[in-house]
Amino acid sequence: MMPIMEDEHGTYIMNSKDLRGIEVVEKLAKIGVDSLKVEGRTKSLYYVARVAQSYRKAIHDAVAGRPFDYSLLSELEGLANRGYTSGFLERHQTQDYQNYLSGHSTAKQSQYVGHVTEIDEMAGRPSKLKTASPSAIRSKSSTRAATKPSNWNK
Repeated sequence: MMPIMEDEHGTYIMNSKDLRGIEVVEKLAKIGVDSLKVEGRTKSLYYVARVAQSYRKAIHDAVAGRPFDYSLLSELEGLANRGYTSGFLERHQTQDYQNYLSGHSTAKQSQYVGHVTEIDEMAGRPSKLKTASPSAIRSKSSTRAATKPSNWNK
């Protein structure tokens, strides 16, 4: 039996954590999995872009025989999430599947602020950014482009 707790938003008895399997991409590729789906219907475009970018790097590394890049976990931790689980991809305790404490994101360290519209070729970095809103940039400490243009070397 599990006690049911309720707050001003309701109960969370069926509130799954977000599925994260990036750590096992290499194993999935080895057993023949050739397609992955990002669940993002209730997420922002920024979230979907960052997750797809992180998984793309993990897939390229796995196919090239490179070891898993643990910095990808930090990338995903910075996105809005309800806590992560690897679900049935790995064996773990049942309580690790559900988020019983909250119905909203447990982390939101990154925010979509806009996209790069121009690159300074000499400096090899973005020179213009089209912001999502006039107040989008509050702090430079964690702003970065969701995707790098192919000619952006840094």
